[in-house]
Amino acid sequence: MRLNYLYLKDFRGSGEYMFTPSGKNTNVYGYNATGKTTLFDAYTWVLSGKDSQNRTDFEIKPLDNTGNTSAREAYVLSGIELKKKDVTLGKRYQEVWSKHRGQIKKTFTGKHKVVYELNGNVVTKAQYDEFIEFLGGDEYLKVMSNPFYLNSIHWTDRKRFLTGIFGDVSHEEIVELDNKYKEIPLLLGNLTREMRKEQLRTDMTKLTREVDKLDNELQGMQESLTEPGEYIDPAPIQEKLTVKMEELAQLQAGGEISTYNQNLIDIDARIAEINQEIEKDKKSGREHIDKQSTYVFEHYKELRQKMFELEQEHNGYLELIDSNKDKLNVLRQQWVEEAEQLDALGIVPKNCPTCGAIIDQQLWIALHGERNEKRKIEISNRLEALERSANNRLSQIEYSNAKCYDLRGEMYKVFMSAAELQHIKLPPEHEPTTEQKQKLAELLAERAKFKDLKEGISEDDTHIKAVETLKAEVEDIRRRLDDANQWLARKEASAETKAKIDAKSIIRKRMVAEYEKFFADSELLDEYNKAHAQLLSERINPKLEMVTIKFIDDNADLCCVTTMGGVPWPDLNHGGQLSAGLDIIMAMQDELGEGKEILPIWIDNAESYCHIPDMPNQQIELIVSEKDLELRVETYEPIVS
Repeated sequence: MRLNYLYLKDFRGSGEYMFTPSGKNTNVYGYNATGKTTLFDAYTWVLSGKDSQNRTDFEIKPLDNTGNTSAREAYVLSGIELKKKDVTLGKRYQEVWSKHRGQIKKTFTGKHKVVYELNGNVVTKAQYDEFIEFLGGDEYLKVMSNPFYLNSIHWTDRKRFLTGIFGDVSHEEIVELDNKYKEIPLLLGNLTREMRKEQLRTDMTKLTREVDKLDNELQGMQESLTEPGEYIDPAPIQEKLTVKMEELAQLQAGGEISTYNQNLIDIDARIAEINQEIEKDKKSGREHIDKQSTYVFEHYKELRQKMFELEQEHNGYLELIDSNKDKLNVLRQQWVEEAEQLDALGIVPKNCPTCGAIIDQQLWIALHGERNEKRKIEISNRLEALERSANNRLSQIEYSNAKCYDLRGEMYKVFMSAAELQHIKLPPEHEPTTEQKQKLAELLAERAKFKDLKEGISEDDTHIKAVETLKAEVEDIRRRLDDANQWLARKEASAETKAKIDAKSIIRKRMVAEYEKFFADSELLDEYNKAHAQLLSERINPKLEMVTIKFIDDNADLCCVTTMGGVPWPDLNHGGQLSAGLDIIMAMQDELGEGKEILPIWIDNAESYCHIPDMPNQQIELIVSEKDLELRVETYEPIVS
C-alpha cells in the first residue's frame, strides 16, 4: 500500500493543503507548528478516527485567536494505491445546524457528524469500517504505520497483537515439557493466569496476617498460663472450720456477758421490725400522695384542655353571629332597593324622557301596564325571598346567641372546677402511730438496761483468752480454705486456657496447610508462566534482529517488554525506540508474507535519528528544520527488497 496524496481542508490548523508523496519515500521539513504532525494526524484520523497519539478527543477543526472554531467543516481525503489500484478514503467532520420552532435561521446545535467517503461516494460508517477491516483493521493499521505505537500500549494488548501474528504457545506444548502442568486448567478455572496469580497472592497475604494474629493470641495465652501449685483439698479444711465455729459459739455462749449480748441482739431485732413497719407505712403513704397528686394534675390538664375547646367553640359562634349580621345588612339593603323599584312602577311620567313631549296617561298605562304588573310580581317574589332569608339569618343569630350563653355557663363551671383543684391540699407525710412510738420507747429503755448490766460485769481473763485463741484459729482455717479455693480457680482457668490453645492451634495448623497449598499452586503457576514465556520467546525472538521481548519478569509475573541490549523500551533514547519499533514491524511483515499489505511508515521527529534502515515500506519522515518556516517536501524512491 502506498500513499499518493493527502488533501486537508480546515483540518486542525492546516487551512487547505495538498500533500503529494506520490507513493514515494518522503521527507517533510518544517519548523515547529508548521503542520508536520497535522499530516500524520490526518492520515491516522482517516484510517482509525484517532490522531497520531491515539486520542479521540483532539480538536479536529481549526481554532482562531479567541479559541473558537473558525470553520463549519473539516475535510481529509486520502488517495492510496492498493494492489496497483487507486483508492480514495475521505472523512468530513461537519457541524450540525438546525432550525427550532419559531426561528427563521438555523443555529449550531453544538454537535457534529462524520460523513464517510469511499472512492468518491458517500457510504455508511459500517461500509467504511468494513473496508478498514479489509486493510487489516484499526489496530493493525496503527501498529504497522507507527513504529512507536506498539510499545506505547498496555503490555497485554501488545502481547495479544504479537501472538496474533507469530502465534501463541498452546497448553499442550507446555505439558509436553512437564506432565505436572496438566493441573493448570483445573487451577485456573474460568480465570486468566494473571487473575489467578493475583488471587493467590491476596489469599496468601490474608492468611499470613491471620496466622500472625493467631500467633500473637497463642503467645499471650501461653504467657498467661500459671501452675496452680501444690494440690490442696478444701473438703477437710471446710469440715475443720465448721467444728471450730461450733466450739467458738459454745464458748461465747458460756458466760453472763454472752447472755446479755443475746438479749441485746433480740431487742435490736425487735426494734428493726418496728422501724421496718414504720418505713412500710411511710412508703404506702407516699404512694397514696403520689397517686392523688398525679390525679389532680391530670384532671387539671383535662379541664384546661376542655376550657380551650369551649373557648374555641364560643369564638366560632361569635364569628358566625358577626357573619350573619353582615349578611342580614346586605339583605336589608337589597330589600330596600327592590321596594323602591316596586314603588317606581306605579308612577306615570308626565313628559317623555327623550324629547320632553307631554305623555298621554291612558296611553302609557295601556302600553306599559301589563309589563309593569309582571315586574311587580317578580319584584314582590324577590322581596318575599329576601324576607325569608332575613328571617333565616335572624333565627341563626338567635340560635348562636343561645349557644354562646350555654357555652359561657359551661365555661364558668369548668373554670370553677379548675380553681377548686388548685386549692386542694395534699395530706402530710405519714408519721409513726402512738402505739409504734410507745413500743420503740419501751425497747430502747430495755436495751439501755441490759447494756448497763453488761458493762457492770467483768469476765475472768482465762475465758477471754480462750475465746480470742479460738477466734485466731478460725481466721487461720479460713485463710487456708481461701487458698484451697483459689487453687481450684487457677486449675479451672488453666484448663480452660489450654483448651482454647488446643482449639486455636488446630485452626492455625489448618491455615498453614491452606497457605502451603496456595504457595504450591503459586509456584506451579510461576513455573508454568516461565515455561510459556520460554517457548514464546523461542518462537518470536529468533525472528527479531535487534530487540528481545521479555514475556516474564523477575517475579515470575507475565509481561511483554521490548528490550534492546538489555535496556527496556521506555528507557531507550528516541533512536533506540525507533530502531526497536522498525525491527518488530519488519519481523511481523516477514511473518505475514504477502498476505497482508505493507503499509506506509510515518516517523515523527526523524531529525533525532542517525540512521533509519532501508525497508520496502513507503517511509514518511517528519523533520524539524528551523530554516523552513513553511512545509517543504522532498520525495525519493523506496528501496524494494
